[in-house]
Amino acid sequence: MLALALALAVAAKPSAPPLPPLPDIEPPLGRFDAVAGPVPEGGVPDKTLVATFEGCPPRAISLLRALSGTARAVEQLQLWLDATPGLERRLFQSREQLGEVIKQLADARLSLKRSCTAPPLADGFKLELASATPRLCPAPQGATTGDFWFFTKEQPAAVVDVQPGHANACDPKLSVVLFDAKGGARVRVHVDGAFAPSMTVVGDRSQCIEFSWDTQKQVFSPRAKSCKR
Repeated sequence: MLALALALAVAAKPSAPPLPPLPDIEPPLGRFDAVAGPVPEGGVPDKTLVATFEGCPPRAISLLRALSGTARAVEQLQLWLDATPGLERRLFQSREQLGEVIKQLADARLSLKRSCTAPPLADGFKLELASATPRLCPAPQGATTGDFWFFTKEQPAAVVDVQPGHANACDPKLSVVLFDAKGGARVRVHVDGAFAPSMTVVGDRSQCIEFSWDTQKQVFSPRAKSCKR
């Protein structure tokens, strides 16, 4: 009888109410147009890779601009949350979650290590990490592709993954993940120079909202979905 009562209680538990209508985000999303470009004649800035992809001239790829462009997307995301009262509380159990992510990023320093095992990439370039990788190893000398990690006080703050572009595109494909103070992935941005970027905000209770380019409406449209945390 006790087991039956418990089963009925579980069955009767109400499901979470649906999310309210979600507004779109007007373009541009973040800023990534200046991440890659010709190699400067006066020298390469700090945290900048010089990569030569097949059939392309050398390209300077700024990891710092990739991060600042992602931070800009997070600012837009916060404004988007503010436009729908109650949504931020629905997504996150703690307040000012995105502010914590930006604070982590502000003090981040590039590490000389990378994942001991290369993280899996969706579509050949998209990081879909739910949390920071637990094990890092020394990065290869002079690496210009792969995962580049930024740490704040020995805690992972961000990772930028760089992959070659399409056969006819010399700009790289980029994937950026920003972490909270506990190492949980909170924002994922994917940039393919041939297409508009996409972004996912990772909430609590297995909730995610994914933004993708709507060619008909010419905006970044959100879609709520379940995701791993």
